[in-house]
Amino acid sequence: MSSSLAGSSDSVGQPLSTTAAPSPSPADVSSSSDQWRVFLGLALLAASYVFRVEVVRFSLRVARRVLPSLLVWLREFEKTLLRPLSWVVFVLLAWFSVYVMDLEALLDMDPGLLTSIVTLLLGLPLIWVVICFCNYVTWGIVRVKGWSRTVSKDDDDYSRVMIITEGIGVIKVLLVATVVSTCIVDEVGHFTDFDSGQISTVAVIMVE
Repeated sequence: MSSSLAGSSDSVGQPLSTTAAPSPSPADVSSSSDQWRVFLGLALLAASYVFRVEVVRFSLRVARRVLPSLLVWLREFEKTLLRPLSWVVFVLLAWFSVYVMDLEALLDMDPGLLTSIVTLLLGLPLIWVVICFCNYVTWGIVRVKGWSRTVSKDDDDYSRVMIITEGIGVIKVLLVATVVSTCIVDEVGHFTDFDSGQISTVAVIMVE
């Protein structure tokens, strides 16, 4: 009887051993967070490519509802600039997806390198936008003035249209040269050893 009581008292006096679940290490938490960021960034990148045209089209549709008096102008704007603007939207959304993925930290890139790459990629669609926008401005001026593009060379409207077209063409070349100098030449200079400023100056002088 006494031995059983002693055994029970010993069992009561001993502390109960509990096995605690191992807590996740900071490295595991960081790795899981990186995986989610990469997955979300890739999803945004794919969505930006698929819906790049619809984003611009939806914006123009909203503009047509807000400004119904400019319906003809907005339709021509969509016809002329829908495709180039869609690629500008894609590059900007791609930059945002890369920012979400924190690609500079994941790939251990130099600070500012990713921005230079995005600016370089943005230069090509911007050139397309400038060319199409200048064509749109030419169309708008001819429409406002009521001139006809189908007249013969002996008509006064033909000479007026040619003057406007050539004038806008000069502005187009200057704007394209500015985009090339800012978005392409300067950014290429960041990856190479040549002085991009001198090339930009020479290009502007040649255009002038």
